[in-house]
Amino acid sequence: MFDDEGRPEISDTRWAGGDYLPGFVKGSGDYFTRSDVIAKIEEEAEATLLWMQEGTQSYSGSGDLRYEPWWPDLPVTNSIVFKCGRERMLLDRAYEHGILNFLRRLEACGVIQKLNDRIIDLVVESMTPVVLNQLAMRRHAEGVPDGVSLKELSKLFGNGKNTKPAKVRDRFLGDLTAVGLFKAREAEGWDIAIGPVGDVFFSKIYAPITNEIDIKYAEPKK
Repeated sequence: MFDDEGRPEISDTRWAGGDYLPGFVKGSGDYFTRSDVIAKIEEEAEATLLWMQEGTQSYSGSGDLRYEPWWPDLPVTNSIVFKCGRERMLLDRAYEHGILNFLRRLEACGVIQKLNDRIIDLVVESMTPVVLNQLAMRRHAEGVPDGVSLKELSKLFGNGKNTKPAKVRDRFLGDLTAVGLFKAREAEGWDIAIGPVGDVFFSKIYAPITNEIDIKYAEPKK
């Protein structure tokens, strides 16, 4: 049976700024670097990749499993418009259905606590994969620090009134750290990077499946 001692709690309500957040994210970081936790994350990643390759199921927007393919069987096209649309659709669908299956598996085996609707909405929100992708690229780039400051993170989320540093901290940092998508530490300012769950997802599920799927595009005959 999996030892869930030290597993971060998933809050029932949104986080708010407070002195408890630095301690919480430090504890989360310690938990997600345990060798048995990492091994289980990688094991479930293999299962999710296989699930995506089989392609017979998908998820609803609320995180419920459906017996419908996550990627449709498309006809061949020579339209450049369809090509661009399919490339974008593949990236979006591979993230949404892949991350939900991966997190559901981690939930089922006890690596993370039970997901609530608020966490699921946060994970599949339009800007979350954009930010996680940016952090994943930093993780795998040579000569680039893994982490960003809270101010830099807020810029990745955009320039709207809801992306000011304090709002990003309160809305995203605690929750995404609790499920291992972020890792963070506070020492005279925040340092935030892709977490172990996020890194394994992008490197061992998302990148392989988007590289593998055929979008059925053929160059038009001249």
